[in-house]
Formats: sequence, C-alpha cells, structure tokens
Amino acid sequence: SAVLVAGAPQLSAFMADEAVESIPGLVPIKYTLKHYILYLDKVRECAKRLNKYDLVKDWTPHRIEQCLWTWAVAQQIKPLLLKGIVLLQSKTVDKEKSAATRPVKRQKTQ
Repeated sequence: SAVLVAGAPQLSAFMADEAVESIPGLVPIKYTLKHYILYLDKVRECAKRLNKYDLVKDWTPHRIEQCLWTWAVAQQIKPLLLKGIVLLQSKTVDKEKSAATRPVKRQKTQ
C-alpha cells in the first residue's frame, strides 16, 4: 500500500495499523488484498462524503488515512490534547462497541 500511495495518493491509502483499527468492522487486521480493499473502500467513501460538503474538495483517501493515523496516535500519546473535541458517532459504531464489550456467557459444564 505504501507504493500505491506514493504513486497515486488521490486513489489509495496507506494501510497503517492505526488507521485500519479506527474503522469499525475491520478489526482484527488481516494483511490480505481482500482486507486492504475493504479498508480502501471505506476510506474512499469517507473522502467522497467529505468532498460533498467541503468547498475545496481536496479530501483524498491518503489524507483520510493520515487523519485517522494522527487521531489514533494522539489518543495514545497525548489524550488531553483531544479532550475538548466532540465526535459524532453513528449508531452502528455504538452497537459494535457495546457488542465488543459485552461479557461472554459461561458454558455449562457437567
């Protein structure tokens, strides 16, 4: 993915672990072409949505990937910098998080 981004940043995104983990439904990360295509489709869709409302229309998959990476690293290194920023999350993201944190039922043993 690094070579693709170097040649065509307007069409591709680097598959950084932090960026991939930031997208719901892509964890655990798999280093396969199929997983990269799923990631790239979601990043391209995000760029398309942002360009719809941005007058400059300069959102690319690579720029989205850089934003996701920056956000993830900032959360790890200096979370206080992000304290005042409010995120709008969709209901599907909230459902996935609650399902992931739900305790596992114990199996009956005989």
